[in-house]
Amino acid sequence: MIRVNLIQPVGMPVEATASFAIPASAKKQGMALAMSALICLAIVGSIYWLWSHQIMKSTQQLALERAEAARLARIQAENAKYHAELTAIQAHIGIIQGLNKSREGPKDLMTALGMTVNHANGLYLVSVAGNGGQLKIHGQSQHVNSIADFITALKQAGPFENVQLQRLFEDDHKDLVSFTFDLTCVFKPPAEQAAAAGPRASLR
Repeated sequence: MIRVNLIQPVGMPVEATASFAIPASAKKQGMALAMSALICLAIVGSIYWLWSHQIMKSTQQLALERAEAARLARIQAENAKYHAELTAIQAHIGIIQGLNKSREGPKDLMTALGMTVNHANGLYLVSVAGNGGQLKIHGQSQHVNSIADFITALKQAGPFENVQLQRLFEDDHKDLVSFTFDLTCVFKPPAEQAAAAGPRASLR
């Protein structure tokens, strides 16, 4: 049989055993610190989420605004191109109209003057000078009545307006007596008269 001596011999050192108990206040402080840490983490996480959401929203809005700005820039460029083309077309039309007017203007003027001179016997025109629509007519006639008939015909004719006699004097050369005159008037071609009559007719 095996015998176990349970009695500790005298003089043998006794091993001291001690147990440490954690105070309740320390436990509460630890729990409070843990809760505070969790709350701080939650707050920081919420703030980070809000900032991230705002940044993402701002980025999307910025992208939309840039896309809209690019679209408006394209529209502006197209409008500028359209206006440039329209200006070029209008300038081209103006050149063509100016050429047609310069080509047809003298023809219309000579025709109208010829018709009015036919109403005055013995009258002929020495010179006709024009500056725009303003005309200066220098003529000669053997009779004063012919000059009066010519002025009346100009006033009654459609293309001529504001007929004014500037000078009339007698020119005696040997046994021939003639009268020289200068007058001014405004000549409006038939095309301009038709264009001016169009709006007035539409208002009736």
